[in-house]
Amino acid sequence: MIRTFVRDAEKRAIVVRLLDSVNIICPQYSRRTPVNRVEQSVIYLVEQRAYDKCMIDNTARLVGLCTTPYRSQIITIVFRDFTPSPSGLEFMPNRPYFLI
Repeated sequence: MIRTFVRDAEKRAIVVRLLDSVNIICPQYSRRTPVNRVEQSVIYLVEQRAYDKCMIDNTARLVGLCTTPYRSQIITIVFRDFTPSPSGLEFMPNRPYFLI
């Protein structure tokens, strides 16, 4: 079954600690699936107000792209409070974060 984001869908939450990692498994399709029937996703980290409105605003941060529908693809997020990478994501303890 293919699941897509629905604005009024039940909100899902997971609890993580610093240095935990979360794998987002991208949709994978059989080679027999026509290209116009496959889903490709762009995943953003957003503020709660953007999440509640199901919108990407100017504060959204790109987390990953699911762009290989015929191959296995995993996007891994590591929850760190500091990263040496200028474009890396940093997370503070005891704060909610939202992905769309």
